[in-house]
Amino acid sequence: MIWNIASDFMMTSGPDLNRVRAILEDESKVECIICSDVLMTPTAQWSDIVLPACTCFERWNVGGTWNNGDYFILSQKISEPLGEARSEYDWLAECADRMGVKDAFTGGKTEEEWVRYMVEETQKEFSDHNLPDFDTLTKEGVAFFKKEEPRVAFKDQIDDPKNNPFKTDSGKIELFSKKLYDMKNPEIPATPHYVPVAEGPGTELAVTYSLQLIGWKTKARDNSSYFTHPWLQQTQDTELWINPLDAEARGIADGDKVLVKNDRGAMKITAKVTTRIVPGCVAAPTGSWYNPDAEGVDQNGCVNVLTSSARTAWTQGNTQHTNLVEVAKL
Repeated sequence: MIWNIASDFMMTSGPDLNRVRAILEDESKVECIICSDVLMTPTAQWSDIVLPACTCFERWNVGGTWNNGDYFILSQKISEPLGEARSEYDWLAECADRMGVKDAFTGGKTEEEWVRYMVEETQKEFSDHNLPDFDTLTKEGVAFFKKEEPRVAFKDQIDDPKNNPFKTDSGKIELFSKKLYDMKNPEIPATPHYVPVAEGPGTELAVTYSLQLIGWKTKARDNSSYFTHPWLQQTQDTELWINPLDAEARGIADGDKVLVKNDRGAMKITAKVTTRIVPGCVAAPTGSWYNPDAEGVDQNGCVNVLTSSARTAWTQGNTQHTNLVEVAKL
């Protein structure tokens, strides 16, 4: 079973969507998919049960920043949910109640009370940052972590290296790692240097698929959110950037419809011939909703029918910008 809440990663933003689709359609692997979201995204369309969720104007929440930002935002409920929409906390609390564990799940607090609690506890923990209390925050909306001195990376190690060692075998910044050397993995070198990727220039696959595909963020949407909004669609066309040299070699003119493909999938998109991208590379906006035709060719320019689910050797990180493709005029 897959529970998917407030995310279109499964069928738009994730890599190698045709492979994902094959897994989801195999009921021996996935029996049930439940999705809670504001919009009928491709992920919601591939789900067995779809629960209409609230927007940020219909529930209480706290919005943090990515990893290390200096502020957080209070999301305030200013309207009751429309139609049958419910906040995830609301229906999860009801599920917990039917299972006899409501008090353990909610802690006796409402959604608003939990948000108040989080703000107050944060204010206590960071008492030297002059954070506003909950009532003040409802008026100001944003709380900033204010510091008297500028932030300095590795300040503790700089001021007192003996008592603040780095988390390495030597306690220092290591330019050579004995631990990595002993692994004897060519993809994980003991000293920092360039490691050729499996899907890049000079590889055997580049003979068939000679263009490196990367994705870029667009002002027409936030990741894949609001892809269908007509006003946002006017702000940015969904186009494949291609250098004039690569375009000329393939008989492609600016504005032509093209097919971008590799062994994982194919998509249709409009070509934008421009010198703003180097020869040998093409680029497409990310976040277009997956919309395959009967042959499996995506009609919306969804770049993730082409991306790889391969992971980096050490951190098991994402490699979605390392893909080889070929482009042909339709």
